[in-house]
Amino acid sequence: MTNNIFYSSDFGGNEYEKQHSGGYNRKTIDGKTVGCSRCVGYCKYDGHPGYLTAELRKKHNCCKKNCNYYISKPRRQRSDD
Repeated sequence: MTNNIFYSSDFGGNEYEKQHSGGYNRKTIDGKTVGCSRCVGYCKYDGHPGYLTAELRKKHNCCKKNCNYYISKPRRQRSDD
């Protein structure tokens, strides 16, 4: 299964955004709060929903396991205006 778009309708972060207007801080799957620039994806698993940093993604082997709960944050394309 390919990963969904980061802000798709099934992205669990949308509900988080509605409930928490804490600026650019995000709650990770281990309960810590980090800046959104450190987040590389989101986990929709009911047991530990939340954002993932690169370190957490590596620790949980999300990509290697091809986890269906993991939604990767897309890379932004820079415009050369």
